[in-house]
Amino acid sequence: MNFPLFQPIQAEMEAMNNRYREILSCKDENIGRYVDYVLEKLGKQIRPAIVFLSAAICGKITENTYQTALALEMLHASSLIHDDVVDEGTIRRNAPSVNAAFGNQKAVLIGDYLLSKCINMVVNAKDEKLLKTISDLAQAMTEGELLQLSNKEVNQLSKEVYFKMIERKTALLFAACFQLGARSAQISESETEKWQQIGLKFGLFFQICDDLSDFDSKVKTLKDSHKDIIEHKITLPLVLALQNCNQIEKKSLLNLYINHHGTEEEIAAIVEKVKEKGGTDATLQCIKEKKTEIDKFLNSFSTTQYQKCFLQLTNYMLKTVE
Repeated sequence: MNFPLFQPIQAEMEAMNNRYREILSCKDENIGRYVDYVLEKLGKQIRPAIVFLSAAICGKITENTYQTALALEMLHASSLIHDDVVDEGTIRRNAPSVNAAFGNQKAVLIGDYLLSKCINMVVNAKDEKLLKTISDLAQAMTEGELLQLSNKEVNQLSKEVYFKMIERKTALLFAACFQLGARSAQISESETEKWQQIGLKFGLFFQICDDLSDFDSKVKTLKDSHKDIIEHKITLPLVLALQNCNQIEKKSLLNLYINHHGTEEEIAAIVEKVKEKGGTDATLQCIKEKKTEIDKFLNSFSTTQYQKCFLQLTNYMLKTVE
């Protein structure tokens, strides 16, 4: 992990990744090469970083903090591999996705391998709260993926359905990072609940930033450019743009979005129409509103290098899409 914003927890993240490699290690060379491929593409690891930052702000980083960060990162990595199979994604972090590299059958099993390692580690840690959270998250994230697929088929592109979907697919995992990270510092349940609620807002903020970045060809920091459009995924800019269309315009945009073949001309036409109908501006306003709530919460704590790091993260994310 080499993300400048996380310098205050660099040592903790490196220690976690060493343990991550140990947990996933396998003596069988055939399995090992798949694991090595996953470990080569760890990304920015924002979720485990949030676990460490939440714990540090609330008091101190403990052994439970490490176990929590590891479990949630393994769950996330497993879900990404499975999502790419479902979405037929071929690029992840500017490199071939696991399914593109090894095929769908092996990708599903690699994802299962990570999930089984995650569950095994949590069971051995004898942390019932963490085990229940992992179990609930796995169910919720699967429900979110099913919601996305179902609504892709019937075209129920409402704002309510969108937020229900991303809460399950993305926001609940971030909420767990905030909540369990704070909990690992042994704070009260009432205070932990506050961290869970702000974590849910952060998860929505993160996903909406991710959505908006797809509509700007210059933005390649948070994700691969136009990946959601290419995969015909429901995102907030599209949903909000459709609200401002008359029936003819809505039908035309939906037809283009659902049936395009990923050509530069088609993607450019989609981006232009969504911007023209106010989808990107309205999405940016939503992002700013959520950032204000998150920053207000973080500013209620004493100024430390960890608190500053968190605030810099939200600033960084906003700047990538403004």
